[in-house]
Amino acid sequence: QPLAASSNSDVPIDPLVNLDINSPDFKTGVTALSNILKIQRHHDYLVMLKAIRILIQERLSPEAIAKASQSREGIPVTLDKHT
Repeated sequence: QPLAASSNSDVPIDPLVNLDINSPDFKTGVTALSNILKIQRHHDYLVMLKAIRILIQERLSPEAIAKASQSREGIPVTLDKHT
């Protein structure tokens, strides 16, 4: 959830609230991230940013990394029976 701007200086302000989506820096940053993460380009930079967020949440979160590193057990298959 975005953090609300407040007069209380102890409350952090969400930097995305004041994001200028038409800024060349924003577009360059989103493009650079999409290239690093191998996300397909799209004419709408907000769509690319949403894809980046989804990939990070689903694939790069600590929980996702821990789950991916767990060994997966399966049924062993003898290859010589299938040749």
